[in-house]
Order: sequence, then structure tokens, then C-alpha cells
Amino acid sequence: MSSSSSSSGMFDALLETTIEDIQEAEQMIDRLQEENAENARRRKRRYIQRFRKAANDRLMQDYFVDNANIIGYYFYRRFRMHKSLFLHIVNDVTAACLFFQQRRDARGIIGFTHVQKRTAALRQVVYATCPDALEENLRMSRCVAQTSIHKFCKYVMRLYGP
Repeated sequence: MSSSSSSSGMFDALLETTIEDIQEAEQMIDRLQEENAENARRRKRRYIQRFRKAANDRLMQDYFVDNANIIGYYFYRRFRMHKSLFLHIVNDVTAACLFFQQRRDARGIIGFTHVQKRTAALRQVVYATCPDALEENLRMSRCVAQTSIHKFCKYVMRLYGP
């Protein structure tokens, strides 16, 4: 009988210890969930300074001002079309799609110009490059470059398809 009562006592002690461990684990889970919720409230997106204006100024100086650095044959070689055709497409698509018009972003900062977005889209089409490849030259994020090519193709087909 004493062996039965001692095994019953061990079982009760083990059960009590297990219950305490479970309660401690539940308390720890509750604390971690509260900390995660607090961290999520404090977490902010990281802003990357892209120097959009400087990239636009360089793009305009290279291709689109009166005394551009890259003219004629070299423009054609880069974009696979004449400059006049490029500008015609830029103007038509900009008029048709709000995305390609320069606007302020959520922080109130002026966004990319219509020429930058169109250049990004055309470079992806002409060179079959990925959107990440435009980061260094046009200073454009992957997300904006992807949206540019998607909307550009959609509106070119809509405008010139028929």
C-alpha cells in the first residue's frame, strides 16, 4: 500500500509541476505577444534617399535637352526608336494614365517624372532587364519600375493596339 501511495504522490507532484510549467509558458507567450504588438506599433518603414531630382536632371541632360549628351544614332541605339517617337509615346501615355504624371508621394515628396517612369519601362522592354537593374542609373525602386512597365504596356496596347 505504501508503494501505491508513493507512486500516487509522485504522480501528483509531477502533475503539479507540469501545470506550473504550462502556466509559466502561457505567461511568457502573453508577454511576448504584448512586446510584439508594441514593437509593431513602433516599427517604421526605412526610407531610402534616392535623389530623384538629380537622377532626372542627369537623364534630361543625357537625352532630352537641346544640347543633350546623347543624340541621334546613340539615342536610337539605347531606346530602339527615334527620339521624336519616344516623346510622342511619352506624351500620349502621360495624358492617358495618372500614374505617369508627376505627383507627391505619401510623405509629400515629389515623385519621379513621367520621363523617368517611361524610360524605366522602355529600358526593361528594350533590354529585357529586371526592375532591380534600374536602381543605380535611374535611382528607382523595384516596385516603381515594375509598376511602370506594367502600366506602360497596358496603356500602349490600349492606345496603339487598335
